Amino acid sequence: MFWILLILIVALAIYFYYQNRFIQVNKYKMTIANLPSQLRGKKIVQLSDIHFRDNMNNGYVKSILKKVASQDPDLIVLTGDTLHASLEFLEETPVEDFLLDLNDLAPTYLVTGNHDISNPNFDEFSALVSQTGCELLIDDAVYAHFKDSQPQEDLVLMGFAERGGMENVPDPILNNIDLEAGMEAKPKILLAHHPEFFEAYLADPNKAPDLTFAGHSHGGQVILPYLGGLFNKSQGFFPHYDYGIFIGQDQPTKRMIVNRGLGNSGFPMRFNNRCEIITLTLN
Repeated sequence: MFWILLILIVALAIYFYYQNRFIQVNKYKMTIANLPSQLRGKKIVQLSDIHFRDNMNNGYVKSILKKVASQDPDLIVLTGDTLHASLEFLEETPVEDFLLDLNDLAPTYLVTGNHDISNPNFDEFSALVSQTGCELLIDDAVYAHFKDSQPQEDLVLMGFAERGGMENVPDPILNNIDLEAGMEAKPKILLAHHPEFFEAYLADPNKAPDLTFAGHSHGGQVILPYLGGLFNKSQGFFPHYDYGIFIGQDQPTKRMIVNRGLGNSGFPMRFNNRCEIITLTLN
């Protein structure tokens, strides 16, 4: 009996290590209305919820970078919780080198998550992002810059700012994002940490994104066959927006991709829910 129990414990330990450290790359191809022909075939890599902590495992960080490089991205987006809230010293993590390496691979854009803005080093982190050449979008809109391409006004990237408990969001929710003249008519991609506001992101017809990248759900932490994710703090049990692609209820041409994330927030284990990198090819 002892040996059976020991084998089961070891098997579970190996399984949970595999779920937390062996990254799955999921690939999608998506059509965006009015996308200029020169952007078709461009690849966007999405990372989310890395949760850099004190003494972050360098080997795991390098494995993320290796996976991203293997996708040959034209643009990289990070959809929040790059830091863990409890991280005390940025210099004790490889986050700076990580962002430098990402930006060497392709232009890199970030938005904030609840852990980022709860971290006492957030101002330092914000400055660090700028120093690495990446761009942090806080209620901002810019024209996307792709690798090996001259800056063009072809595609708008919007970044929705995290507001902690998210009780006091604007109405309409993207109200604080100002679009330059001409941006309204362009295809738009939104980077936002919270997927549960998907329909709210689409409420303003002038700013409604054609595509939204989100994270935060961690895939529901445990994925049950036929039922999906088990729990997310913002959505409760069996969250609707757990992972994968979602379609606008009244606007079926609008889509959202929810990333299962590369780290964990509170609960340290995943079940049937490997860490994820998403590669999207534009069409």
